[in-house]
Order: sequence, then C-alpha cells, then structure tokens
Amino acid sequence: MLILVTDTGNCIPAARLGELFKPFNRLDAENGDIEGTGIGLTITRRIVELMGGVVDVVSEEGVGSTFWIELPIDTMHEYTSDAQEGLEVDNTMPSPDFEEVQHTVLYIEDNPANLKLVTNILKRRKHIHLLTAQTAKQGIELATSRHPALILLDINMAGMDGYQVLEFFKSDAYLQNTPVIAVTANAMASDIEHGVAAGFTDYVTKPIDIARFNELIDKLLRQI
Repeated sequence: MLILVTDTGNCIPAARLGELFKPFNRLDAENGDIEGTGIGLTITRRIVELMGGVVDVVSEEGVGSTFWIELPIDTMHEYTSDAQEGLEVDNTMPSPDFEEVQHTVLYIEDNPANLKLVTNILKRRKHIHLLTAQTAKQGIELATSRHPALILLDINMAGMDGYQVLEFFKSDAYLQNTPVIAVTANAMASDIEHGVAAGFTDYVTKPIDIARFNELIDKLLRQI
C-alpha cells in the first residue's frame, strides 16, 4: 500500500534531505513562525519501520515536496484486524475498577487502641466499608447478619478467643468460605503456625506493617 502526501511549499535542498529525519532538526524552519520540536518525522519513520514499511521524501524546486509511505499489505491487514478487535472490546460495557466497588470488612477486636488504629488505616480507603465489634459475641452477630467479604479477627479476647470465633465461622454455611485474617500480638513462629493450621487465611502480627496490611486486604478482596 502506498500513501503520498504532497505540498506546494518551499522545496527542500537535495543536499539537506538526509537531515530531515534526524530528531530535533527542523532545517531552517526554526527561524519561521511555525512552532515545533523537530521529532514528528523521526517518530513517523520509526513507527512505519516497525510495521515493516518505508517512509521517504522527494523534493523539487519550484514544485514542492512529496512524502510517501509504503506498507506491505499483510501488515495493513494485521493492524486493521487489531483495530477492529479493539473496537469490539470498546463496545462492551467496561467492568468497574476494583476501587469503585465497596467491600464490607468486619474487624473484631476488644482493645480500643487497636480498634482505633485499624479504623484510621482503613477509613481512608474508599473501597472499604468497615464494621467493628468489641466483643466476640457482637462480632458473630455482625458477621451472620451482614456477611462481610473479609473478617479481621483478634485472637486474645476475653470470654471467647479468636480461635473459638474462627471455629464458629468455619461451621457456618454462609461464613465458612469467608477469608479471616488473624490480627494479633502473638508473633512467635509457633503462634503463626498454629494460626495457619487452625484455618486463618493469613496472619498479621502487631505492630502492624501498614503497607503489607493494605496489600493483603486488597489481594484477598480482589479474589472474591
């Protein structure tokens, strides 16, 4: 396929045609009124060459200049097909971005300071709707009634500890597949092994690594 673009302006001296496709070289045009950087033809040649084609120019004094692009037919077919596929995709309804969908997260924690810390971390994240509970009983009631997408659970709680709460979740038909992250000060290797063996989806130790905490939450929410 051959494309020709002809103008009737000032010709380009034959001795300077080789400079035309060099970046940032506008010949003497920088002394005129038309602004530019001098990279347009360089970029054009690079794109055409990547498509397997050729771009060049001929110029004749008193007549003007003709720029031409030659592309192989198979290349044109390939790029046309790609463009058509792109249009088909564009015609479909785009899926909402992850952060445009709000996910309910439940945090069960009897320590007010820890509860406030996690609340402050997650309240800045618009895609998370946080529910909090300060007792195991309240946490179970919220979980069974609201069916959160993710549960954050402290282990050392009065009355009913985190392992007992997790056991209840695992036995509930609506909650047994809900990911549950342990958020606890029990940081020994044996504690972590015990937590994973008990069925926690992941195990976060205090003090909380905020960056890792957010990454983990997003990772699990994306899988839902």
